[in-house]
This record gives sequence, C-alpha cells and structure tokens, in this order.
Amino acid sequence: MKDIPTYSPPTKVDDVLFNISHQMVGGDVENHAHNECIEITLIFAGKALHHADGRSVIFQKGDVGVTLLGGTHGMSKCTGMELFTVSCSGKPEAMTGFNLNLLSGMRELFSGSKVTRIFHLNSIEFADVYRVMKHLEQLHSSGGHTEPYRGELRSGFAILLCLLARAYARSMPQEAGLSRMERALNYINEHFTEQLDLKYLSHLSALSVSQFIRSFKSSYGSTPINYQLELRFNEASRLLRESNLSISEISYRSGFESSAYFATAFKRKYAMSPREYRKIENAGNKKPHAGKVAQGVK
Repeated sequence: MKDIPTYSPPTKVDDVLFNISHQMVGGDVENHAHNECIEITLIFAGKALHHADGRSVIFQKGDVGVTLLGGTHGMSKCTGMELFTVSCSGKPEAMTGFNLNLLSGMRELFSGSKVTRIFHLNSIEFADVYRVMKHLEQLHSSGGHTEPYRGELRSGFAILLCLLARAYARSMPQEAGLSRMERALNYINEHFTEQLDLKYLSHLSALSVSQFIRSFKSSYGSTPINYQLELRFNEASRLLRESNLSISEISYRSGFESSAYFATAFKRKYAMSPREYRKIENAGNKKPHAGKVAQGVK
C-alpha cells in the first residue's frame, strides 16, 4: 500500500492561523493527509475532480472544501483551477476570544475529524469571500510579522470563518422544510453559471418539465431560463464594476457560452456594451437601468 504524504504548513502566523496560499493548478494534486492542520480550500475558477472520503465529486468555482484533522484528499483532471488555501489549527473558533461556536454552522462545519466537508457559495457569498481572501493574501504576502499585521490577519480570518459558517448553515441538509419549488430555486442560485438541466430541476420539484416551468413562473414571475440569465447579468455587471478582469474572462466567470454572445446579450439588455458600462461605472456616473428583475425572488 502506497504511503500517503502528510502536508505540513510552511508558514505560521500564530498558534491558530498558519499558511495562506493563492495558486493556479493545472495538474493533478496527489492524495495527501492533513494530520497537523485543518485546510480550507476555496475555488475561484476552473474545475477538477476532488477525491476524499471514498468518493469523487466535481470541484468548481464557488465550491469550498474543509478538510479536518486526519483527513486525506486530492484532485485530478484540474482545468484552469484558481484556488486559495488557508490552513489552521484544529480549533479555529477559539481564535478571537469570542465563542464562534455560537454561530449557526460553525460547530457543524469544523467539528469532527478525518473528513472533508464540501459546500457551495452562492453569488453574494462568493463575492464577500473573494474580497476577504484577496485582502488576507495581500497582508500575508507583505511579509509583515509585527503584532498589528498579525492582528489584522487574525481579524480577517475570523470574518472568513463567519462567512463560511453562514454559508454552510444555509447549505446544511434542511430540505425537508423547503417546498419542492424552493429546492429548485436554491439549486439555480448556486449553479447559475452552469448549463441549466430542466429535467433535473423538474425532478427536484416532482413535476413534468412543462409543469415545472409554469409553476416556477407562477411562483417567481420569471421562467427558470430567464431567472438564470438575470443572475448571470448581475454577476457580470458586478465584475465589470469591481474587477479589472478582461471581458472574455468575465463572460466565462458569469456562465456565458462565449464572449461574443455575452457582448451581444449585454448590449441588448443594458443598451450599451460591457466596455461602455465599465467606463461609465468607473467614471462614477449614474448606473444604467438594469432591466426588469424577476418579481418575488430575493
């Protein structure tokens, strides 16, 4: 039997927060163990097959994996993967002097050992986590080891834990209390950049495809396809405002099949090209009218 290598954090901020790493991964990640630390992995682009706990699942943009003490995992078929990893002690909730276990999801996410818990961030959670992670990366890479730097890193890490706990609490198995239509809505919210499978959504709702489309529109004022498109436009416009990514990269990250289709669809909706929209937003002018949003959906 092949020995499984053990990962050891190369740096250490303090006794709770260890290493922060931003990586582009284009090849396989060997199966490895985390006997000395918890590892939090956040996927910001690309796709891979993640292997842990005897099963393999697709790991892609918006997914978070928390590998607890003693857990082993690895990845294969990595394509354009951009990820952050944060490693910490087995007691991350103890870092602030305030009992973070009082937060819904914190205990459920970080208690236990020898497992990897995977969940998905919705678009709002993803945006918040991305900003926090970029700030933590900048602080960590600055090489500051003074107490003010460590204090800011610890505070930022505590915020990250709170965001992840909230997202995990939302994603915990609570579907018994949801209507079947709400399950389909939650799925679209979490997977809006992917191709929409109406057969799968109708299965979640225990309806035929045609019945599902009618019921969705009756409940939320929009067809599933149009609702998904609205989410993609919202994400694209946010990236145009808040990032320096290229138009083609924004179209990809927002789920559009091509940059040409994205540019055409965006101009049809906003009456201006993505570049014109970005220019106006950067100049601080009044935002263009965003079009009608599906009623009754928040």
